[in-house]
Formats: sequence, structure tokens, C-alpha cells
Amino acid sequence: MRRKIVIIVSSIMIAASFFIFMNTSNRYFNESIAIIQEKVQIMYQTFSLTNQTNDDTAFHDGQLVYIFSYEPYEPTQQNRLLLQTIEESENQIVSNTIVPVDAQDILSIYWVKEGSNGYYTSTVSPWKKQDIYLETLKPILSEQQTPLGNLKFTIPLTQEFERFRHKSLSLLLLILFFDTLLITILYLSTTLFIVKPLEIIEKKIETIVESDPLSLIKKPLLSQIDISLSALENRIQQTEEKARCDALTGLFNRSTLDEQINRFIDSGLRYNNSFSLVFIDFDYFKNINDQHGHLTGDYVLQIFSSILLKEKRTDDCAFRFGGDEFCVLISGDHKTAGQVFAHRIKNSLKSIYPSVNIPPSLLSISIGLADFPYCALDREGLFSAADASLLVAKQLGRGRIIYFRDLFNHHSSTNRQFSNLNFEVLSMLAEAVDARDRYDRNHSQEVAQLSLKFSQYLGLKESEIITLYQAARLHDLGKVGIDPQILNKPESLTSKERRSIFYHPEIGSKMTRTVDEAKPLSEIILSHHERYDGQGYPHRISKVNIPYLTRILSLCDVYQAMTSPRPYHQAMSSSEAIEEIEKLSGSFFDPDLTSSFISMVGNR
Repeated sequence: MRRKIVIIVSSIMIAASFFIFMNTSNRYFNESIAIIQEKVQIMYQTFSLTNQTNDDTAFHDGQLVYIFSYEPYEPTQQNRLLLQTIEESENQIVSNTIVPVDAQDILSIYWVKEGSNGYYTSTVSPWKKQDIYLETLKPILSEQQTPLGNLKFTIPLTQEFERFRHKSLSLLLLILFFDTLLITILYLSTTLFIVKPLEIIEKKIETIVESDPLSLIKKPLLSQIDISLSALENRIQQTEEKARCDALTGLFNRSTLDEQINRFIDSGLRYNNSFSLVFIDFDYFKNINDQHGHLTGDYVLQIFSSILLKEKRTDDCAFRFGGDEFCVLISGDHKTAGQVFAHRIKNSLKSIYPSVNIPPSLLSISIGLADFPYCALDREGLFSAADASLLVAKQLGRGRIIYFRDLFNHHSSTNRQFSNLNFEVLSMLAEAVDARDRYDRNHSQEVAQLSLKFSQYLGLKESEIITLYQAARLHDLGKVGIDPQILNKPESLTSKERRSIFYHPEIGSKMTRTVDEAKPLSEIILSHHERYDGQGYPHRISKVNIPYLTRILSLCDVYQAMTSPRPYHQAMSSSEAIEEIEKLSGSFFDPDLTSSFISMVGNR
């Protein structure tokens, strides 16, 4: 292990050092080239000499010596090429190989071997110790432009490359020194702090295996490691539990509820399981806090939480929903499992009386429950159904247990007490219906908005506009008693399933008749699926026998359904829906209202 660590880290360090060296060396080289480039520029500027001399002339700039010499003209191939080049590009300086000087590219700088009579060119290597020159020839022409000779210009570059070589080698030695130092430190550190402790642990384990396992507790190092790891694991677990649980009651908190209900739904869909969602709320908890103090109120919540934990089963989950509200997920293959649990909790509440000095009338709870898949098929639908049931329980006088589907069971005592409800509860139940629709959760509200616009477009009286708007909000109220699997079924319905759908206008009408505020809406809701030609349901009435406001509502209801996704069709565009409604004029819809509706939608 030690060897692997050292090799890996050393490889990384060497690669990094090589990268640093190459980049820094390249910078040094560019600096040398920049100096050479300056010399070349001086050469350009001084190579305007036209005097003819047989003696070499020297020029010194403080660093390098520039040597000028004159050579008589000889009609060689080289001179001919020089003459041709100078004619093509006047005053250009060319090297002895007829290659333009480029001081930025080291491969185009050439050198002359010392003591040689001829010109020998080769690529310069800045790492070799050698005399390096830059030599240039320029033809000297007479007034008649005939060649008289060559002016040779030589720049020695050895000093610049020597400086580059010295700086680069110094950098390399410095990097090698630090690499060696760091690798040595790394080797010693891994040996002292990693390898040695692991070797000790390995020997301890061998001792345990070969002799007495109880010797572990006598070995301080392993015992300390084991205790530290256990403490760390416990601390992590406690932190996770605190994040998931309510600090006062120890129950799961609101954020954990979202996670767990999704898990229950996934399990239900996969294995065809059922479960119940139970909402519990203290009816007079504010009075407990006001009359007996918040400490007493907290104590009541803690005792009640202990009751929930005692009564629930292993697979059930209890949550503090917020304030004095609680929630329990009850697993079970029978749809009455949640109701049985709710009654047990209500009866167990009596055990709180002896431990607190509070009148029993204040220790009252209301319970609303819904179950999967009988009441809803998803999280939003279940929450809405259970919440609506809890609201009904409070409206009916508190201290009650309300199962969502009992609201629409003709033989249920709950259904016979609808006269105690109000319009707010009916509206909430209607919202629960929409929440159970996977495809269009805002259907009733959107139909109500469209009905409001259409009634204003028609110039109806304010009282009629309000009545139509309220009826539109509640028009599908009766669907709340229909199995959500039927409402969301993409295939054709069976005759039995169709009958349950056909019955929902009567259920909704009956519910609104029992609430004084909603009585004017009952006839509109009852007839909102009747057709103008008498082929609708439930009573097959036609034409003017259908209430005028119902005929308006029918147009808005169908248009919204057409332009929204459904299990059995995709959403239509507005123009497609209008075209379809126009075809149904006279059969489904009042022809006069149809024309007005098309005009209104077309002008939007």
C-alpha cells in the first residue's frame, strides 16, 4: 500500500513538475528570441549601407558585435538567387539560404561553422554548446543595377542561447530538488501515520483470530477505534432522525409525510395493496392553550403522540402534520383498516383524562379519512379527500369520524346529516373531486370562469351570473362518490361503470338541496348532462324544459373538457373544439346559445 501511494503521488508530482518546467522554459526561450528579434531589427535598420569597402567593419551595441564585410561579386548560383530575390522584394534581407529571417522560429536561424570557408547550415538547438551566428547577404548594385559584390552581415547569437540554457538548467535543478524533498516527506508520512497504524491493527486482528477474541477489549488502540466509529455512526443516525422527526412529539414531521405517502402509493400500485390516510385534529386545542397554558398543551400533544405510536402497527407511519393536527398512514388489505384504527384512537383518548386536569369536553378530536385506491389514486387526491372529510367532521358538530365515501352512501348516517353543512364544505368537496382527476385538476374552476365570462357576454342579471358561477363550481360534486379508477380509465367503460357515471348529477343535486345556500343550484346540477334533443341523462328532458342556465353551463363544460386532456382523448385546440361544438348545435346544445358562444370565443 505504501509503495502504491508513493508511486501514485510521485507520478502526479513529476507530471506537474514537467508541466511547470516546460512552461517556464518556454517563457525563457521566448525572452531570448525577443532579444534576438531586437538584433534583427537593428540589422534591418543598419543594412542600408551602400559604401564599398574591402575591409570588415565592426559595429558594437554594448552586448553583441555586428560584423560587416564586403565580398567581390562572383556570378554564382547563390548570387543570382540573391539578385532575383532583391528585385522581387526591394530592400528585403535574406539569409544565405534564401529563407527570410524569422526570429520567432528557431528552426529558421542558421549558423556558420567557425574556420570554414564555405557556408554550412543546420538547425540550431538551444541546448547544445556551439557558436551560433545569424548571417545575411545583400547584393551591392551599381548605378546601372549591375552586381558589384555582396554585403555580408553577421550577428553572433551564442551569448543569448547560453543565457537561456543556464536559466533553464537552474530551474530544472530546483524542481528536482523540491520533488525529491516532497517525495521523501510523503514516504515518511505514509509510513508513520498510515502504514504503521494499519500494521498494528492487522497484528491485533491476527491476535484475535488466533487466540482469545475477548482480548480486543484489552487492546486500547482497537477499542478506541471501535468506540469512535460506533459514536460517529450513532451521531449520524441521530442527526438523520432529528431531521425526519418532530422535536416535541417524536413523530415523523411534515416533510417525511410526503416521502412516505409516495412510498405507500408506489407499493399499492405495484402490489395492488390498499392503505388509509387518516387526518386527526383537536377540536378545542386553542382553548386548552388559553385556559391551561402552552406547557399543558404540549403535554397533551406528547401523550396523544404516545397513543398513536402504541396503537399503530409496525408498518404504519404516524406524523405530526402541524400544530394540533396529526396524520397516520394505515397499511391494510381491507378498506376498513383506517376506520378501525380511527375508532381505537378516539376510544384511547379517554386515557389522557386522569393525567391532565382538563375537562373531557376539551379533549375532543375530529377525524377524516380516505383510502387508496377506493377514494383516490394519487397523493393530491388522497390529501383533498381526507381533508374534506375532516372539514365535514368539524361542520357536523366535532368529535366525529368521517370516511370520505360515506358522504355519498345513501345508507350512511353521515349522508343524512348534510343539512348541517354549508356552501364552503360543498365547495371543498367539489375541489376534492377535481383533485382526484389525474388529467384535469382544475376542471370545475375553469368551467366556472368560462361560465362567468359567457353569462356576462350574454348580459344576464347579476343574480343569474352568481347562481351560474356557483353551479359551475359544484356541477361535478356527485362524482366524489365514484371510484377514481373509473374516472381515470382510458379504455371504454362497462355498462355498470357507465351507470355509476350517469348517476352523479342526481347525487350532486341531492347534496346541494340539503344546504340552504345551494338549493337554487340543485336543478342546474341535476340537468347539466341533458341534451337539447332529449337524448341526455338522467331524465331525458329537451329544449326549453332544460333550465336556461343549464344550457349555458353545458356549453362551457363541454368546451373545457374538449380543450383539456382526458383519458380517452388528447386536448383539442380552441378552433377544433369550436368546430366540433358547431356540429353538435341543435342536438347537444341550444342553437342560439351555440352561436353566441362561438362569437364570444372567436372574439377573445
